Amino acid sequence: MKNLLKMSLLALSLSVGMVFVSCGGDEDEPSANATSLSNSVLSGKVESFDGSVSQVKALAYTSDAEDTYINVGEGAISSTGSFSINLVAPGNAGLCKIGMDSSFVGTISDTTALISKESLVFAAYSGTSVNGALIKSNFTSTDLTENQGAAYSIFVYSDKDVKVSGKSSISENISGYQLNYTENYNFTLKKGWNELVYKVSKVSYTTTTVTEELSLTNTISSDLKWRLMSDALKSAMVDDSAKAHFLKTPLIFKSK
Repeated sequence: MKNLLKMSLLALSLSVGMVFVSCGGDEDEPSANATSLSNSVLSGKVESFDGSVSQVKALAYTSDAEDTYINVGEGAISSTGSFSINLVAPGNAGLCKIGMDSSFVGTISDTTALISKESLVFAAYSGTSVNGALIKSNFTSTDLTENQGAAYSIFVYSDKDVKVSGKSSISENISGYQLNYTENYNFTLKKGWNELVYKVSKVSYTTTTVTEELSLTNTISSDLKWRLMSDALKSAMVDDSAKAHFLKTPLIFKSK
């Protein structure tokens, strides 16, 4: 019953809005929970990376309203798991006006800001084989993304500085289950690429109801680590993987 309710909740959240170059050396190796995002250069280190896998690259992509693939950066992952990727802007097709979600209540400092329609997905691949997805998270499997306390980083582009405070709430009955879904926002975006943290703050279940609350903030906690998750994107080719989104994009970022 719990798994069914979780699947229904995920279906709700997806239906109303879904919600990286050069190889690093062995000196000054970053830790797996460290990320540097400066001047549109994203760098980090994958935890427990299997260096025996040769010629592994990381592909950063987003998509537009038609799910057309938009490549915004690509680069090698070193044998120790280090990577550094120059991120470019997604272009007008990959942007939408912030605050399109009708359930949002709160303040947006600049409602003309254009932001990513989808948060970035990082596919790791060798040749034409997809090894999995690179996710900066506090969980080790995508099966755990809906658990209370689960958190992961999302990477969002904005064409200007903007501050958001408020929430989006949705209640819907699906197949006899009452689903209550709330996202709480307290974050600031700078012009360019930004790292935010999306966290499941609360999950509760009864036989007929499931309630979930999530938060989106600038707080990057130390338990978040870059991980290569082989249970994600494995069935998708790199050039078609924009259709294989598995992590939600916050409602406030999703175009109608």
